[in-house]
Amino acid sequence: MINKIYFSHISLLLSLAFSSLVFLSSCSQEKPKELNVGDLVPSFSAQSLQGHTINLAQFTGKPVIIRFFTKDCRYCRVDTSVFNTFYDQYKEQGLQIIYINTDENSEGLDAFVEGLGIQFPVILDPEHVIADSYKVTKVPLAFVLNPKHTVSGVLLGGVGEGELHELLEGSITKRKTGDAID
Repeated sequence: MINKIYFSHISLLLSLAFSSLVFLSSCSQEKPKELNVGDLVPSFSAQSLQGHTINLAQFTGKPVIIRFFTKDCRYCRVDTSVFNTFYDQYKEQGLQIIYINTDENSEGLDAFVEGLGIQFPVILDPEHVIADSYKVTKVPLAFVLNPKHTVSGVLLGGVGEGELHELLEGSITKRKTGDAID
């Protein structure tokens, strides 16, 4: 009789322990919340390929485009000229562009940057620390941030200049005329 009671208590305790483990493990595997329009983005600090420390907070008050990419991405090669042109046009008005490479191997990245004439900071994120904080699961992915560093838009795949103009409208002003870009 005592063995039956002892066995039922042990059985109950093991059941509770197993149920707790299942509950705890399912909570820890919850999908991360995606960054959406209006969300404040996480700050980061990292060394650029060009040897400078880049801290997103240093660009507070300025619109920023953050582009996650890989070297073998065909969209990244094709539309980098759009980012280059946009940066050349609006850097004097405060626009910042940061490319974040998520390749595990940085071999060939210098040639990629040089070959495409990238003038803005390029950051290496081989362990996906920054990408994970931004909930990046696919590349290329661009986050367009307003001067308060909340998300104005998220662009997956190739990017056109018209899309960038639309998403940054009002965030970049022409100094000479004071008019917002069209």
